[in-house]
Amino acid sequence: MMILITTIAFNISIFKFPFYQHKDTIMKIEYPSFLQEPLNDSTLYEALCFYDVPNPKIVLAQAKLESGNFTSRLTKNNNNPFGLYNSKTKQFYHFKHWAYAVLFYKENISNKYKGGNYFKFLEDLGYAEDPLYNDKLKEIRYG
Repeated sequence: MMILITTIAFNISIFKFPFYQHKDTIMKIEYPSFLQEPLNDSTLYEALCFYDVPNPKIVLAQAKLESGNFTSRLTKNNNNPFGLYNSKTKQFYHFKHWAYAVLFYKENISNKYKGGNYFKFLEDLGYAEDPLYNDKLKEIRYG
């Protein structure tokens, strides 16, 4: 019988024990500290790095700009610091935890990124309607 130990990340509310067994695989469940912390610069940056989101400092700047430094109602009520909008339903996305917004951003925005200038990528993607969006991001990112 072969036992494989691996580390995976889950929302802390899913599992009560630090190990999960499925068939011949035992998985150690890792609870990153940011899952237990409120949203702020350091916890978001930690999550962006943990989930391997490209250009985490620029994405952090996006969240700060979109959320008014994490103070917007959309961020507080919907856990949506990126202002992610569903054009089909014409509603903003609602997440159970702000880390789900990070995962959604990674899977639906940054997964389209193939390298190069991230600011140009955002512009080409049509991420924001504001023609000064990238300038504002650079101001937040670079001070």
